[in-house]
Amino acid sequence: MNRSSESTSPAVPPQTIIPTPLGWGLLWGTTWALVLWVLSNGIILLELESAVQRRIWRSRHWKEAAAEIVIVGIDGQLETSNSSSGTAPPDFSLERVNYAALTRRLLEDAGANAVVLNLPGTFVVPQLRGNDDEDDLDAPLRRALAVYADRLVLATRTSESFGREEIPIYNHFLPFDSVSLRDIVPPESVQGFVQFDPDRTGIQRELVFAQRLVRQDSGRLQEFQSVERLALSKANLLQSLPSNPVFYKPTGPGSLPIIPIEQVCPPLPQLSQSCLGTDSAVVRGGTLARSE
Repeated sequence: MNRSSESTSPAVPPQTIIPTPLGWGLLWGTTWALVLWVLSNGIILLELESAVQRRIWRSRHWKEAAAEIVIVGIDGQLETSNSSSGTAPPDFSLERVNYAALTRRLLEDAGANAVVLNLPGTFVVPQLRGNDDEDDLDAPLRRALAVYADRLVLATRTSESFGREEIPIYNHFLPFDSVSLRDIVPPESVQGFVQFDPDRTGIQRELVFAQRLVRQDSGRLQEFQSVERLALSKANLLQSLPSNPVFYKPTGPGSLPIIPIEQVCPPLPQLSQSCLGTDSAVVRGGTLARSE
């Protein structure tokens, strides 16, 4: 009788893996990177940073805001109302003809060296109701730009499309020579891009003075200045900027003064000083006025 013998292999003892110094270093670095990433994106670290920054802001000895720069505030409501009917008119009607009148009021009567118009978003669309000149609702602002191009700035909001930053062009407001087919007022000379990209604590960390943007009308890449640089340049204040960082506080000590629009343009159309429904050109005299 044949007996089959089973061959047995010797047992392999379990192996203990001992990390090398390089392995320990990679594990330690990865762990700390993960911890720091969680903290940097967490609310705890942001709250701590905000608390430190608030203490730094409070410890600063703020200088008075520059008297040359004021903001004309448009909030849709009158500061005071004497209307017996209880229905108060708006502080300013958001019509293109009224912005043209406001521009003349600030530049002619108030003697501002430069004016920044923060136009409503709907103004990027032309308004032409017919073939007559009186139906061209963009004409008042176009005439204002023809006269005050060297003192007027249009704040323009950009948008991102397919990873490219685009800027709309106010061609309907820009004076144009139909004979030579050239802009009398180039868009880059009056349109300044608006930049507001705060971090999660509400702080604007960086400002740029110029940027190459894609024009929405032609798709061409062109350099535009920021609204801040363009305005300061036209107000002859660019050379007076200090070399150290400049901080802007929207409220509290050191903030820019805000003048209600009704002090500049009375809201009743029958008043001679009103900007409503007119195309003709008190705020205190200043160098730079900005409507918001």
